[in-house]
Amino acid sequence: MSPTPPRRRIGVFVLPSARGDASVLTRRIVQAARDVENVGFDAFWLAEGHFGTIGVSSALTVLAGAAAATERIDLGTAVVPIAFDSPLRLAEVAASVHALSGGRLQLGVGKGNGHGFSSQAYRAFGLDETGREELYWGALADLRTLLTSGARVDGERVALYPPPADLATRLWQATSGEATAVAAARSGDGLQLHRVVRAGDTGTVQRALVDAYVTAYPATAATAPRIAVSRAVFVAASRGDALERIGAILRDDPGALPLGQSGQTALDYVCLSNTHVGSPAEIAASLGEDPTVRAATDLLLAPVLPLADAGFADQLVGIAEASDHGLRAPALASTL
Repeated sequence: MSPTPPRRRIGVFVLPSARGDASVLTRRIVQAARDVENVGFDAFWLAEGHFGTIGVSSALTVLAGAAAATERIDLGTAVVPIAFDSPLRLAEVAASVHALSGGRLQLGVGKGNGHGFSSQAYRAFGLDETGREELYWGALADLRTLLTSGARVDGERVALYPPPADLATRLWQATSGEATAVAAARSGDGLQLHRVVRAGDTGTVQRALVDAYVTAYPATAATAPRIAVSRAVFVAASRGDALERIGAILRDDPGALPLGQSGQTALDYVCLSNTHVGSPAEIAASLGEDPTVRAATDLLLAPVLPLADAGFADQLVGIAEASDHGLRAPALASTL
């Protein structure tokens, strides 16, 4: 008899908005990590962005604060756009956070969101966005070497301090492309998938990436495939109540919601942002219909309610309740 696959890990993914007092926002993020641990989740994942709508320009710095405020949960970057960093400094800082957390860091990396979202950041860092592929692969190769073999100084290898320990086995690659998904698999890295895609149904489109990743994953790899899937959620007493509350936010302050737009209806917003809404049971059922979620080893649930909202803590409790409605079942990816 084959062993029972491990249960799916449930994490909370926070995408803070670049609005208001930055010092208050940063403290709220650290408090959110503490709350995520107290509610019983497995991980806390934090977005990073530059010169855009995301209010964290250095996820590792903020996660250092979260590491000191928590004891058990994994802490993940979703994601560090590595073309904007020196691979050596990134490796050193990541190793430091990994050590501070007691070995709990999950290092998600990427190219920066496309469709013009990261264009200003590329220009700010003096980089040509048309070379994003070459910049990414070069930085990733350097980062992997640093985490596994140290830096080369005067022709000799010099170990990093703090030692990166097992951090090289905790790399995740975020992508919306099959070639990167396959490359992540062949390197033994985890695959990270965003909450929404533009071309078609998100779950269907991303499932093709999952299948390509699992197919390419080496049978001789020391670790099993890791597939992290992010999905936005809004917990309420019912789907109708959720839509009513989302509609009120859109009327008062559409920028408070990720991808929110002026004049948008709640239903339009839910469809555009691929947000799962309703009671905990309704959200669990909706997520269970998503073919990519069913294959995920790690499900990252992202509350769309802002961190500053008084109801954010209640969202975490509701998400935890939704997780108990079958979302922790073993991933299909383990049986593909």
